[in-house]
Amino acid sequence: MAWWVAIPGAGRLVGPRRVGGGLHRRSATAWVLLLAGSGIASLGARDRSRVTQAMTPQDSLTVTVRADRPGYARGEAMRFVVEAVNPSPDSVTLEFSSAQRYDFVLRSAAGDTVWQWSADRAFAQVMGAEPVAPRGALRYQERFAGPLPAGSYQLIGRITAIGRRLQATTTIVVR
Repeated sequence: MAWWVAIPGAGRLVGPRRVGGGLHRRSATAWVLLLAGSGIASLGARDRSRVTQAMTPQDSLTVTVRADRPGYARGEAMRFVVEAVNPSPDSVTLEFSSAQRYDFVLRSAAGDTVWQWSADRAFAQVMGAEPVAPRGALRYQERFAGPLPAGSYQLIGRITAIGRRLQATTTIVVR
């Protein structure tokens, strides 16, 4: 897989290059950050099914996830929202290792993943940042229309920022 990254001031996309037996100095820092960040985003993948709200003490972001209603008929479309709220008077900047900013996962009562929004998508491998204004929020929403058998499901909403566990869960029911 080729990794390409925009280097500030370079005016073009560059890949890894060797100059004099080592990585080009200008791209070395970006490559370290890009390669390190690509694994960090997946660190929050462990299941914490009892978490309903996540807070990071260093910047007091509160993450919530919700569906447009608590129960659905089989085959009915669902709308999900994940939101990171900054209740502080200071701006917070979230950094990302790719163009992906969020994800949604639906798990059955047995804990099996039955749908993941990002599973069939590809994201540009470019680092980015999203500022969260003082007393502001980042909000992402998606629609799911897949057929699900009747039962209870855990909805997990994640903000995929580097080095932070920003996720929340809620329960939805399909009748």
